[in-house]
Amino acid sequence: MLFLAETPALHLAELAWPFMCALATALLLTPVLRRWAVPLGLVDKPDGHRKIHKDPIPRVGGLVVIAGLVLTTGLWVWWQLAHGAGDLPPMGRMAALLGGVAMLVMVGVLDDRFDLRGRHKLLGQIVAVTLVVLPGGLRVDQVEFMARPIPLGPLAIPFSYFLFLGAINAANLLDGMDGLLTSVGLVGSVTLAVLAYLSGQTLTLLLAVALAGALLGFLTYNRPPASVYLGDSGSMSVGLLLTMMAVNLERKGDAPLPLALPVCLLFLPILDTAAAIVRRKLTGKSIYTADRGHLHHCLARAGWKPAHVMILVAFLGLVTSTALVLAFRWQDDRVAWLTLALLGLGFVVFDLFGKSECRLIYARLKQTFTAKGSSDEENNSMLVRLQGSGPWEELWEELLAKALELNLQAITLDVNMPVAHEAFHARWKRLGGKLDTDKCWKTELPVVLRGMVVGRVSLQGDPQDETVWRILAQLQPLLARFEQLIQAQQPVKGPVHQLA
Repeated sequence: MLFLAETPALHLAELAWPFMCALATALLLTPVLRRWAVPLGLVDKPDGHRKIHKDPIPRVGGLVVIAGLVLTTGLWVWWQLAHGAGDLPPMGRMAALLGGVAMLVMVGVLDDRFDLRGRHKLLGQIVAVTLVVLPGGLRVDQVEFMARPIPLGPLAIPFSYFLFLGAINAANLLDGMDGLLTSVGLVGSVTLAVLAYLSGQTLTLLLAVALAGALLGFLTYNRPPASVYLGDSGSMSVGLLLTMMAVNLERKGDAPLPLALPVCLLFLPILDTAAAIVRRKLTGKSIYTADRGHLHHCLARAGWKPAHVMILVAFLGLVTSTALVLAFRWQDDRVAWLTLALLGLGFVVFDLFGKSECRLIYARLKQTFTAKGSSDEENNSMLVRLQGSGPWEELWEELLAKALELNLQAITLDVNMPVAHEAFHARWKRLGGKLDTDKCWKTELPVVLRGMVVGRVSLQGDPQDETVWRILAQLQPLLARFEQLIQAQQPVKGPVHQLA
């Protein structure tokens, strides 16, 4: 493992200036950039589908946070050079790390302005991580899980890419409510500052304190009701910076990186991302599909106000941070993993988050095992209500009966209406069907509302059974009813403009 510096930690009194410098920068710069955001097009516009806040909101938080960090770090480097101190790490490595962060901010700004496609954004993220991992030297050669070291060998660099890219995108996905990710980043940076102080690492301590100051200053404007958002440039940068500092924390000799360290710092983003991947993959959607099944959406539907969600997130961050510090002091990561497991279980048990995803996993497993041990075609179906109360089960039963009558091979019914808090998924596949043959035809019939695809029926069948257009003609009444049910759903009323 390569480290940025191995120097005595700053005294507590010396931590005031980097904190105050970043804090003042954020407090003064945010109103300026907020005014410039509109003419530059850096605003988050409501789309009536997932982003249902009332007015366009500037999203320049990434520029604010990075400006505070760059100014603070620049002053520290200047002071070191002016006084001939030997605390500076190699300038080439600092340039590579700074270049990686700058690249990610640029990708985020472009995405905030032009809404980049997922693969283009991912390419930019890979370039940024490459600068951090290769010339920047922040790679993970071995990890520790449940007090056991695991050498990575040739997987060191791929794992490092996975770690950084995962953190970047997890943070990006969680940033959907006023002050949410800013609070996560603030608690995480304070935790890293404590750990860096205990391990005596100056530059990581300086960066963590500066990041905490910048996020606290920005939170003044980002707390509910927010007048400015972090944007993709800010959310992705927070995920990258927290992970960089976590990987860089000094460990004696070749000690492994405790996996609990980055997971505790980004527990809620990781939990939210894992649930989103399960939810989207098991319902046959792209992982880039927008929905309102994220943690903050679930809490909002349960009646939590944005300010209360922010407080809850900060409290959970303190819990995981406390467990992390104890694990660091005791040199045993099991206390951290136990804490994370209990928190995750608590979300599901108290029906705050994750229950829909658990139902999806259970339904898929049930369908798999039923298909192996049953000959009843009607029982070989999977249906899960993720959100809402629409009459989708009745429609599904009629579609399934018609599919059996028409000898179809598979059928899927999917509803995804974030603005109305309606989400439903059902699928059926004929036992011993012919889905893998070249002769099998497939078609998808979408339902579009206000320019958005909010529902779809997917059909698969064998052309030897009946002409396809005849099958569609017989299904037309049910498809028309599906469209009518979609149009009958009314958007949820109320103060939901804080959600994005």
